[in-house]
Amino acid sequence: DSRKKIVDFRIEDCNERGARLTGKTRSNLTGKLISTVFSRADEIFLSRFLHQSLKDGFCEHTFQSTKTREHKDGWFYARAVRSSDRIAVTARDITQLKAQEAKLERMANTDALTLLPNRHWLNVHLPQALEQARQQRSKLALLFIDLDNFKKINDSQGHKAGDDVLVAVANFLQGIVRESDQVIRLGGDEF
Repeated sequence: DSRKKIVDFRIEDCNERGARLTGKTRSNLTGKLISTVFSRADEIFLSRFLHQSLKDGFCEHTFQSTKTREHKDGWFYARAVRSSDRIAVTARDITQLKAQEAKLERMANTDALTLLPNRHWLNVHLPQALEQARQQRSKLALLFIDLDNFKKINDSQGHKAGDDVLVAVANFLQGIVRESDQVIRLGGDEF
């Protein structure tokens, strides 16, 4: 009957590894309705996820979860595939992968010496800032600062002294701009 609506799902089976992702044991999940073993928020998410897989035959989702009594915090990938009137769900903890991606993202966008955003960061964010200024009909200023005679410091005092000057300049510039402004090291002695 097309008027029938699925209001809950029964977990027919799961493995221990999958159960651990939820903070439960296999025996706590097997044969139970999702409404009886998960919090209301998790039940709503799972129900939508499972309904989507019933409708489309397939659903996948990457999501971040915060620690509760029911599950650990982290990033997870879940995939559901419909087979006749049943749904097979697989889930993986991808927290370490997401942490590695975030670390690589920070490294790609941060100057290693000064810890300021770098040229790559500017190339990504400047077009966005220009578009935002255009949409808001506001102004945007871009200042280019090049330290005069910086090469003399490296040549006479050594690269360590030059690095110390660059860090000091970066700290000074960060101290005089507004919180909404960005100081970026383009490379060398250019900010």
